Amino acid sequence: MLPVSERHVGLLVIAASVVCAVSGVALMFVYRPNEYSWLRTVHAGSAAMALISAIAARVVGSAGRLRPSTRGLVTIVFGVLVVGGAFATGTVIAWQGGTPSDAGMFLDPDRQVRSGNSTIGGRALLWSFLLHAALAVASLALLAGRAVRLWWVRSRNGATAPDGGV
Repeated sequence: MLPVSERHVGLLVIAASVVCAVSGVALMFVYRPNEYSWLRTVHAGSAAMALISAIAARVVGSAGRLRPSTRGLVTIVFGVLVVGGAFATGTVIAWQGGTPSDAGMFLDPDRQVRSGNSTIGGRALLWSFLLHAALAVASLALLAGRAVRLWWVRSRNGATAPDGGV
């Protein structure tokens, strides 16, 4: 069996993130309750795969040695907040009800739809969606920052990062 490298797992993170982004953009325009459930499943599954593979890349990159630095702890806390916020806003924007002409995240501001056990307006739905999208950009920034840092450290001296790679 071939050894798994951080680069291989990193490619999985990138692939899952791309699938998540593309499915999210599609859902932004076509989402309807009880339609495109396969697309919602792909979106949620690829988000979970990106998260799990990002954690795996970190463990593989440190060869199983976790030496958390201050930077690493800040990254972990920020990552937990981003993922938790994305999950929370993702469940809010999965609205129910509406009229047959309603689709996507851009509803009439006065339209009322159900989200879970609550009723929310079109404007609140749009703000929840924008927050969800901002959290997605933040998670991609975390991944990009990690990739750039690894590339920079390795290109400078061919060694791992001084603080264990975080």
